[in-house]
Amino acid sequence: MVRTVVKAKPQTSVTGNQAGFTLLELMVVVALVGLISATVVVTLPSSRPESSALAALQQLKVQLQAVSLRATQEQRWFGVRFDEQRYRVMQFSAGQWQPSTAASAATLADTIFIQLTSATSEQQEAKAPQIQLSPDGLFTPFRLELSQDNQRFSLSDPYGAIE
Repeated sequence: MVRTVVKAKPQTSVTGNQAGFTLLELMVVVALVGLISATVVVTLPSSRPESSALAALQQLKVQLQAVSLRATQEQRWFGVRFDEQRYRVMQFSAGQWQPSTAASAATLADTIFIQLTSATSEQQEAKAPQIQLSPDGLFTPFRLELSQDNQRFSLSDPYGAIE
């Protein structure tokens, strides 16, 4: 009986015989580990409770950005009116301010306190929005503060940071 022994040919590279991983293989493994850990971090619940005032202010910030874009696209005036614990998006049409058909009113939690300082709050009629957005995408100057449980968050520019 004849036995044939086949020897495996060692991997060779440009520089000669080497054993180990290539840079590409290491980069793929690092990328996969990073992707998996990012997925885990995003899906795990936060260890610190997020303030509902902060969440409400973040939601309002996004809505102001969207209304600013809409005012620019439609070339018309829009605004935001605050009453008690709610706010609503309004539009200027037919010579008066009316609730916007595209956006509904949002109600804030009873534990959130609102303080709004605006250039139009003392000058305009009672039904006019305190924050107004021009067709140019510009806002009337304002400072909005939401507070809850000794935490205070403020916004004065929808494209800036929440303080």
